[in-house]
Amino acid sequence: MGCVEALANVLRLKDESPEAEVTVFHRGIRLWGRDEEMLSDAIDLGVRFVRVADPPVVSAGGGATVAGRDQDSGSDVTVKPDLVVLSVGVVPSPVSRDAARALDLKIGAAGFIVPRGRVVAPLETGNPGVYAAGPASAPVDTAVSVAHARAAAGKACLYLGKGEA
Repeated sequence: MGCVEALANVLRLKDESPEAEVTVFHRGIRLWGRDEEMLSDAIDLGVRFVRVADPPVVSAGGGATVAGRDQDSGSDVTVKPDLVVLSVGVVPSPVSRDAARALDLKIGAAGFIVPRGRVVAPLETGNPGVYAAGPASAPVDTAVSVAHARAAAGKACLYLGKGEA
């Protein structure tokens, strides 16, 4: 949940210090559902987002600087921040990837298990009786992980009890 946490931090900062100039260097922001509103709120508050292909360069000599090339404009962007907050993205665990390979499940470009259908069948993998819950198929928070786990357990019970999911 790196993107969501980063945006939550940005909004907290702007709430505490509305005059603060905030620049977010990112390699892609991944949000869905109500979390997308956080991005709109940040933009409305004047937060600058700079999409970069390579990680930005952080230098500390003579005062901190953060620099990167904006992929959208093609220009170099350098800021001299008072504060630098580093956030990391969520990646699938090696155990999850190994299990997916052993079960012959489809793995997406980001390394997460691809569900049969994100909307209609978000837990189903295409292999009967095999379900992907929580962060196995995407970065999700704890509440969503618990909901997925309960739903997957219910589907597994149905599968085992009736021979169908």
